[in-house]
Amino acid sequence: MNFSLNDEKNSRFFLNVWWILSVGLLFGTRFWALNQLILKIIIPVLFLICIFKVGFADRFKNKGLALYTAFFVWACFSIIYTVNLDSTMNYLQAILGNVIIWFITATAVLHAKDIYSYMIPLLIVFLLHAYFGMSIQPETISERVIGRSSGLTANPNQLGFLMWYGIVVGVLLLLISRKYWFKILLVLAMVFFIFILFKSGSRKSLAATVVFLGLSGFLFMKKRNLGLMILVILIGFASFNWVYNYILESTTVGARLTGDHLEGGTAIRMELVNEGYQLFLSSPVIGIALGSFSSYSSSGMVAHNDYIEVLASLGLMGFILYMAIFFDFGKKCLYLYKNDLLPNFFIISVGFLSGYLILSTGRPAFVDPGAILMLALFHGFLTKAYDESRELVKSDTYPGEEHRIGVNV
Repeated sequence: MNFSLNDEKNSRFFLNVWWILSVGLLFGTRFWALNQLILKIIIPVLFLICIFKVGFADRFKNKGLALYTAFFVWACFSIIYTVNLDSTMNYLQAILGNVIIWFITATAVLHAKDIYSYMIPLLIVFLLHAYFGMSIQPETISERVIGRSSGLTANPNQLGFLMWYGIVVGVLLLLISRKYWFKILLVLAMVFFIFILFKSGSRKSLAATVVFLGLSGFLFMKKRNLGLMILVILIGFASFNWVYNYILESTTVGARLTGDHLEGGTAIRMELVNEGYQLFLSSPVIGIALGSFSSYSSSGMVAHNDYIEVLASLGLMGFILYMAIFFDFGKKCLYLYKNDLLPNFFIISVGFLSGYLILSTGRPAFVDPGAILMLALFHGFLTKAYDESRELVKSDTYPGEEHRIGVNV
């Protein structure tokens, strides 16, 4: 979609803002010397610049930002009844920082001329993480588990999440690019991302990738090439046993799937889920207070699960506010589908939402700035497409080729 009504100067300006925010947050913060500079100086300055350039209140017409801000306000009441004030304040600081990140992202997207140019810095960042994931040798755990790559993240699961984001961005660019040489490079990049994802040993990232590629592929081929879809399904069935055995026997992910006793990960996480559910029942309306989960847990750990952490910590009210963000995301996807608008972006949006919800079962994404950045970006472009499409319908005009997502490479 070309957003031709935007002022060219503002479009370039906010694209620069997006480059600074995305590269700084997703890559620069991995270096300790830059971490505090980016989080405490550069991002707040970008926030003030956005307010100075375009104002404040209008951004909250973005329902995702408005709901996440309401979620933050509700979380602030945890200060009154928390049993771990230091932890609560750290959580609130993180969520407030994410509100600022969402605000900047929503502002930048509102002035975007196309989605393609906003994907390029992300692709570069994820390629850099993949390179460091390959070049930095992981620690050897045992003969069965040769070690999990973490790259610059110092956390294998974080590297897996970043590789999943890279696959999402790569597929989107693959759909909207018209240059074959660039498509070939994108395919190679996605193969690289998948390779590093396996080296990270992140089971949740693998699950999110399978769901994303499967769902996106189905939606893409459903109307375009039914024969190809059937062929892909048949190839999948024919190669399933070989792929399944290879993953289990020859990859770090497979080692974790078959040798979970090495970490006890699944048992511990199921115990945390059960504890979280019991904590929710003890205070179903307001929760036990943000940041208090580890204080109540017998293991002293956080829930490692978005839904359980939010439900136990902030009760039904907090859970409803948080999940309403994804409901709004899905509602806008459904609108595009029913009106047969922006099919490529609809495909990626549905796949992204599905994968994101799966990843949230194994991490506290609501306080993760990288996760919120990606959610805000896709929600922002989805909101922009939704609003502009509704305006076109109201004015009794229909989107032509110039209103498709993406531009020529």
